[in-house]
Amino acid sequence: MDRCPTEIWIRIFTLACTDGGFTGRSLSCTSKYIRDASRSVKLQSIAVIGSYEVNRLADALESRLPEHRRILHLCIGAYDKGPSDTHRSPPGSLSPSELRDALISHTFRRADVWRSVDRLSYDARVRITLEANEASPMKVFMHAVDRVLRIASTDLQTFTLETYVIPEFGDVNRLGIHGDLSAVLADYAFPRLEELTMLNARLDLGSSSVPHQERCPVFPSLKRLHVEVEDSSDSVITFLGSAPSLTHLRMSGPTELSGDFFAAILELFDRGVATTDQTLKPSPTKIQRVIIGLIGPTSTFGVAQMERIRALDQMTLGNDKLTLLRSDYPEHAPYGFSRARQDWLQRIEGGDGCWGI
Repeated sequence: MDRCPTEIWIRIFTLACTDGGFTGRSLSCTSKYIRDASRSVKLQSIAVIGSYEVNRLADALESRLPEHRRILHLCIGAYDKGPSDTHRSPPGSLSPSELRDALISHTFRRADVWRSVDRLSYDARVRITLEANEASPMKVFMHAVDRVLRIASTDLQTFTLETYVIPEFGDVNRLGIHGDLSAVLADYAFPRLEELTMLNARLDLGSSSVPHQERCPVFPSLKRLHVEVEDSSDSVITFLGSAPSLTHLRMSGPTELSGDFFAAILELFDRGVATTDQTLKPSPTKIQRVIIGLIGPTSTFGVAQMERIRALDQMTLGNDKLTLLRSDYPEHAPYGFSRARQDWLQRIEGGDGCWGI
């Protein structure tokens, strides 16, 4: 093995570490030579779920030299099954701050965490209890994401982010709260980011009272944007204006198309209909593909909504740039994180991912 130049091994590891982190973790367990030789590339593709894993990723990044913590492809999910996972250390081995985070995010069974907390000093128990009661799963998760992006944002090329809240109890009861990405994504420039997928997210990138032209584009290199949102609000149009290089747009999950967004879609294909704010429209000449996946049977749509859908249907005739999906077809089921992660991996390997219909 030592007869092969390290540069060759690094090239091999670069090609191998494209599976979300499994290969990188395996290389760390192989030998000291392999661990050191792969250090600069084994984090290039990382997938983590839940505030516990996101915080551990942040810890790893903060402890490394800058040249050893470059992430090119990142996938973050908020929903964590927690107690069913067996790859984590037991609660008894966690530090007080980690026990606090575990209580907030429900990463472990709460009874197991409280047994570990009871072994701490009285002052530590009081502090953890107060902090756990005052904090929320969403705040812990978004803070963890912020820690990672402070380091990773400058090198990211593809990024998939889910912002569902950590479930309150078990796998069923999800809280209907959305993450405010304006407090996280807008703080960073993402100079190399080319593909972004956001699930169940708010897209506001600053106050609506601030003219868009006074806000610098936060995604100057972004070419492909995929968002899963419940409605096609004005904030989506605003986001389009923050991606001047956009060529592909996909919306999954809107239950209706707002009038302004519908007008923006027409404008993308140069149909002579202007958006409410002329400064928000992306350049029509760069758009190569628009995919819209509606949620809900058409029988539930109002008159105005049906008129917009019929107009889009007409636009799809002879127009290979626009695709309209209906959720009342079995093959067009609602999009979710599991599918988003698969599409993310496909895109890393050069596949179509969510852009192949």
